[in-house]
Amino acid sequence: DKVPSLPVSDPEIHVKAVAVNATVEQVSSSPSLVESWFVRVSNFYRLQVHVAVFLRLQSYYRRHPGTPTPNMKTGQITVIELAQARCHIIKLVQQEHFSNEIAAINAGRYVPKTSPLYKFNPIMDGGLLRVSGRLTLSALSSSWKYPIVLPSAGHVTELLINDAHFTSAHGTLQMVLSEIRQQYH
Repeated sequence: DKVPSLPVSDPEIHVKAVAVNATVEQVSSSPSLVESWFVRVSNFYRLQVHVAVFLRLQSYYRRHPGTPTPNMKTGQITVIELAQARCHIIKLVQQEHFSNEIAAINAGRYVPKTSPLYKFNPIMDGGLLRVSGRLTLSALSSSWKYPIVLPSAGHVTELLINDAHFTSAHGTLQMVLSEIRQQYH
């Protein structure tokens, strides 16, 4: 059971002092959905389809727990499901990048002054983080008055830029920027 102790005077035992330098990093227990799953998809439409199918399955299993053979919605993904998937994708990305700002707004507090979004007076609208500003009193639609906030860098942001480039018929930089700025900030 016990390991016998050896005498230090034994000629076959060599005692050395060893210095060890170690760096400790905090590693999350599991990567986020955006990091692990979204980066595997090469265009935004395909990502929307994947998320729409996932949301369809999620609603199926939440609606009918324990039922042996309920009817499941089948067929092609609808435009409404694609729009819901787009909102869900953006919510996940915003939660990953702007979690402190979202928590502050949901708690009824102002966004911290250290936040990059502080000067834009962000608001929550339908679960999405949006920018408020001078257009609040205009007659434009709410999506024009309050553009959706996206992180400046990230895989989903790149997918949205590539999608805008594709939908503008491979337009110039100014056309793509105009397309992006109509919906996002």
